[in-house]
Amino acid sequence: MSSLKISIITITYNSEKTVRQTFESVYKQKRDNLEYIIIDGGSTDSTLKIAEEYKDIISKIISEPDEGISDAMNKGIAAATGDLIGIIHSDDMLAEGALDILEKEYSEEYDVFYGDVIVCDEAGKHTHILCAKEDLSGMQYRFALNHPSTFVTKKCYEKYGVFDKKLRCSMDYDLFLRYYKAGAKFKYINKNLAVYRLGGVNQKMRKVTVNESCYISIRHGGNKFKAYMIKYKKKLLDFIRPLAYKLGIHNKRVKKF
Repeated sequence: MSSLKISIITITYNSEKTVRQTFESVYKQKRDNLEYIIIDGGSTDSTLKIAEEYKDIISKIISEPDEGISDAMNKGIAAATGDLIGIIHSDDMLAEGALDILEKEYSEEYDVFYGDVIVCDEAGKHTHILCAKEDLSGMQYRFALNHPSTFVTKKCYEKYGVFDKKLRCSMDYDLFLRYYKAGAKFKYINKNLAVYRLGGVNQKMRKVTVNESCYISIRHGGNKFKAYMIKYKKKLLDFIRPLAYKLGIHNKRVKKF
């Protein structure tokens, strides 16, 4: 039996279109010492019925109204008993062999383990890899991690806190910037640990995401002028990004699949 206990949390709400792929990705890890927790916001579609099909791997289902994504994730963290906790939303997936990679890379001296993500379109076709940055010195102004491929120790959550329920989209940036500034130890794993599907909340609410990121940067001591300049640069890049992709011009963190 694996010595490292890993908890995976999936947040769901009327997720019948994609959640089966999420469940399958966890099932395919074939891991014995795994705790799988579903936090459902009170789905009215077949999400919970699909979950019943995977009761062999699901340890706990909590289905009740919540105050938003941050609140749901915090519920999952409170319920988790693993040494290491990952959050895979109902439109994302664990990459093949991700949990075995984490066990090999795990060390008690680190608080946060993070890697790269495979990006797929809404139809599920893999399009590219989004790499995290090993050098996190620029975290004050830019989120350098990929939340689906980031795993945090239970002790770290207990020591440094959980997600801010007031934030609607950039709560992950706020959390990991807080951790970084507080002195938490991060370990970069140069592997694909998750699959991220385009079209989620951060994209649908992109304006909120950008505005919150600017606020978070300033909130944690960033220069106000620089934070606002980055905010407007992001808005400009969002406008020209479709053309840039057609011309083969990508973010430095983007790698061909």
